[in-house]
Amino acid sequence: MNRHLKEMTDMRGLSVIMNKRIKDMERIKKVTAVCLVMMLVFCVSAGCGSKKTSYEVLVTDEAGGPVTGVTIQFCSDTECLLGTTDEKGLAAFEKEAGAYTVHVLKVPEGFAADDTEYKAPAEPGQMTVTLKRQVS
Repeated sequence: MNRHLKEMTDMRGLSVIMNKRIKDMERIKKVTAVCLVMMLVFCVSAGCGSKKTSYEVLVTDEAGGPVTGVTIQFCSDTECLLGTTDEKGLAAFEKEAGAYTVHVLKVPEGFAADDTEYKAPAEPGQMTVTLKRQVS
């Protein structure tokens, strides 16, 4: 009888240990799932897997100084993006390498309108557009 009692006690102890291991594994699964979701969210927000890079349009005056507040249109065959130059004269566009055209849509007061269609370089990088001062 003692032997059966000891075996039953051992079985209960083993059952407790097994239940603890199962709970530990369930926690590990949950933590792993949370980590995978966080990695996916980070990857999507950071653009993992995409080859988007920056095209920059630098707008200068004839003396080489930056022109602020120029509205730039950056177009592919299927879509156009708008940007405005900052204090450094730059407007940036995050796109994959490809064929793009650039149009100056709006210039600040004191500059002549520019209806030229510029071709962006095939590879991401910087291109310069020079605006002429308006002649009075």
